Amino acid sequence: MKLLFYVLSQTDKLDDFLTELSSRNLCGATVLEATGMARYLNSRHDNDEIQFLSSLREFLNPDRVKSNVVFMIVQKEQVQQVVEVIEEIIAPLDTPDSGIVFTVPLDFVKGVSCFAE
Repeated sequence: MKLLFYVLSQTDKLDDFLTELSSRNLCGATVLEATGMARYLNSRHDNDEIQFLSSLREFLNPDRVKSNVVFMIVQKEQVQQVVEVIEEIIAPLDTPDSGIVFTVPLDFVKGVSCFAE
């Protein structure tokens, strides 16, 4: 099994994303609100204080401060299904502002009701 994380910056697409996961029987996602490091520092410091922020300011969307972190336990073979949903609903992951997805292996899980081990 894997613990899959997806950082979603296009928060307006969260409902469509979760609905599509559910329609494909990919369940058990948990959603957290998050703020990335660059956005956080940008809101707290001037250009002179942290040099790299001045180059990042033009790429940061000032209207969007928050993002979502979606995480879920999936079977190894379900990882590609989740990636397909991301790329269909949000955007291909090799395009800007599409987010980032990654997994970490799990060696123990108890209490998951979405699928049988």
